[in-house]
Amino acid sequence: MRRRGFTIWQAVVILALVAIAAIILFPALFVRVNPAPRRSTCQSHLKQISLGIVQYIQDSDNKFPLTYMNDVTISTETTFGWADTIQLFKISQETFWCPTQIENGVRNNQEKKPSDRDYTDYFFNRRLAGIEEKKIKSSSLTIMLGEGNDGTDAANARYSLSTLPAAWKSDKFSPLYRHIGGSNYAFADGHVKWMKAETNQSLAIQ
Repeated sequence: MRRRGFTIWQAVVILALVAIAAIILFPALFVRVNPAPRRSTCQSHLKQISLGIVQYIQDSDNKFPLTYMNDVTISTETTFGWADTIQLFKISQETFWCPTQIENGVRNNQEKKPSDRDYTDYFFNRRLAGIEEKKIKSSSLTIMLGEGNDGTDAANARYSLSTLPAAWKSDKFSPLYRHIGGSNYAFADGHVKWMKAETNQSLAIQ
């Protein structure tokens, strides 16, 4: 008797069944995560924090918050740093967490104390701490907040930078590359902008 081989149609059916089974059993291999929504959510977080800082400035003689706030009392609550101080203006702690850091498993979404590591994924421009708003000549060019917390920083409620770490520029896994080859920044006038990692950002007051 002659041995019958597979016909083309039989081979196609078998391959189709294998593909369907793979999609059902291993869906993560066939679903590409769109990073754009995470970037948008991150921008929304920075916008909310910016509005909180604006409210703080209005209530504090038109001055930006200090980095260290442990000796400052607002609404009968003593705060540790700029981040938990801004939380008093009805901003949730989750707002201080970048969604990319959570989805990539870099951090969990458990509540943190202001003195804990990973309290915030966003740094405050230390050069602005305690200065009067009117001293900024070009608020639309002055970075107020940016993406940080590369895993080595304490990133507690006092997390601030006066310059961007030089090592971040050459590290594709640094905060500068967090969202599609760039990162989000909030400026002193309140607007939020995504910028490419290659852009020469400066935290100097404009």
